[in-house]
Amino acid sequence: MSGFSAELQRLFLMSTIQEMDKLLGMLDDLTAAWKRGDAATLDRMLVESQRGDERMRPVFQKLIHDRNVSMAAGLRQLLQSEGTLFVVVGAGHVVGEGGLVDIFSNDERFEVRQMRRALAASLP
Repeated sequence: MSGFSAELQRLFLMSTIQEMDKLLGMLDDLTAAWKRGDAATLDRMLVESQRGDERMRPVFQKLIHDRNVSMAAGLRQLLQSEGTLFVVVGAGHVVGEGGLVDIFSNDERFEVRQMRRALAASLP
């Protein structure tokens, strides 16, 4: 956050404080959407509101978009190695336009599939 202007830091802090009760109330809905594999709901709840707020666009750009691009580049390098990989990222980085799934889906070198809960449960 220190890379933002003082005004943008203040705006982000105030927005977070103002939205805290709403965010805490969303946790159950976020968890349920994640368990269902409901990417559209996760995108709407985690990313879409930030993407659409003109004042917060620089925050969204730095915290979500730029980090997605950077993570995708790092993942491409990792995917060239041998063996099995397990990668953990925040749910907001996976969903929506410009999310990691979108980035890799648009790269013909990769096949991207969402695992369903039943399939995930059957894995060792």
